[in-house]
Amino acid sequence: MESIRGGRMKKYIGTKIIEAEPREGADRREGYKVIYKDGYSSWSPKEAFEESYVAIDSIPNKLSVEAIESKIVKNDLLRVPNTTTMLCVLFLENGFTVVGKSACIDPEEFQEEIGASIAYEDALNKIWELEGYLLAQRRFEAGLTKE
Repeated sequence: MESIRGGRMKKYIGTKIIEAEPREGADRREGYKVIYKDGYSSWSPKEAFEESYVAIDSIPNKLSVEAIESKIVKNDLLRVPNTTTMLCVLFLENGFTVVGKSACIDPEEFQEEIGASIAYEDALNKIWELEGYLLAQRRFEAGLTKE
């Protein structure tokens, strides 16, 4: 990757808690005054700041069905040939996939619609677990968890 200065630069990702307030820059652009834990302060353009930071008080303390389902961009259902097994593949907005499954013991009792519904719920429950962990980690990093 070429940097603005023409050299090769690595990409980094970080997590830190800062304090900030809206502040106009010297060039009259919208932005934020940022104060770091060690007292160092700087100014950040609004677009860059809002892409990098989320207000701690806006981090939710629970998940919702709507939030979970909003992550799904595609849903594929498949009946495994010659079986009563249904698979549901949920494709998430970040490119990750989650697979749910169901199976009926008695082939004469098998109903594809019910199997598809159970497989979908199985996959959805896996997203709940993943998103729950992610939210708990964000809250931990933000100092919002109770000891």
